[in-house]
Amino acid sequence: MCLAILQLPGSKISRRELREAFRCNDDGAGFMYNRDGELIIRKGFFSFRSFYSTYRNDYTRNQKSVFVIHFRAATHGNKDKLNCHPFRVKNEVGFVHNGILSGYSYTHNLSDTALFNINVLQNLPKTFMFNKGIVKLLNEFCDNESSKMVILDGEGNYLVLNETEGHWRDGAWFSGYSYAILTTGKNTEGGMLKCDCCREEHNHTELTWVEEAGALVCDKCIGWKNFCTHCQAGTDMSDGSCSMCGQTVGV
Repeated sequence: MCLAILQLPGSKISRRELREAFRCNDDGAGFMYNRDGELIIRKGFFSFRSFYSTYRNDYTRNQKSVFVIHFRAATHGNKDKLNCHPFRVKNEVGFVHNGILSGYSYTHNLSDTALFNINVLQNLPKTFMFNKGIVKLLNEFCDNESSKMVILDGEGNYLVLNETEGHWRDGAWFSGYSYAILTTGKNTEGGMLKCDCCREEHNHTELTWVEEAGALVCDKCIGWKNFCTHCQAGTDMSDGSCSMCGQTVGV
C-alpha cells in the first residue's frame, strides 16, 4: 500500500533500499524537494532505473534540501503520471499520501488522493500547514494506521500526519517497511518479489541481492550461473561470457 519517505538533510537511503521499495510498489514513483524557496517535483517514473538516475542526480546537487519520496501501489485510479505522487497543492507546497483517505471517494480515472488534493487541499490557504485547526481537521482524514501524509513547502518546512504509525531511522521517516524486506525479513506490505533474471515471483527468502549488479536473483538462477551481472539479463553463460552483452561475467 505505497511507501512514503521523508529524507532530512544528512540522512542516507541506499540504492538497495530504494530498489526494494520500488519493487514492492511499482505503479509509479516520484519525489519532491525544496531549493531556494522553490518546490521541485519529479514524478511519473515507471522504471527503477529512470527514477534512481534522476533522484541520485538531484540529491547529489541538493544535499541540504529536504526530500520526500513516494512509491505507489495503486488501489484506485489509473496507473499513470497524473495519479503519481507527489501532488502540487500550491505553487510551493506539495504532498504525498500512503493508504486510504478515510471517508473520501475516487473515480475511475483519479485516485482518492488526487481528488482530495483538488477538492480539499487546493482550496485551503497557502499557509494551511501552519494552522493548528486545519492540521487537526486534516488528521481526521488519516484516522487509521495505514493512512499517512507528508507535506513539504519550498522553504523545507514539513508536516507528517499520523507520524507515529511510521518509523524514523537515522534522520529519515518511513511510512512502512517495504524498503527493508530483504534486510529485516519484515514483509508487512505483503506480496512477492520478482527475480531480475527469470522474472518469476518468489518469497524474499528465496532471493539474493547481487551488489555488483544492483539486482535480486533467485536461488535457481544463481545455481545455474546464468545471470549476467553486467547487463542484468537471464542468459546462456555456459562458455563463461554473456550471450546478450558479450561480457565475461558471472554471479
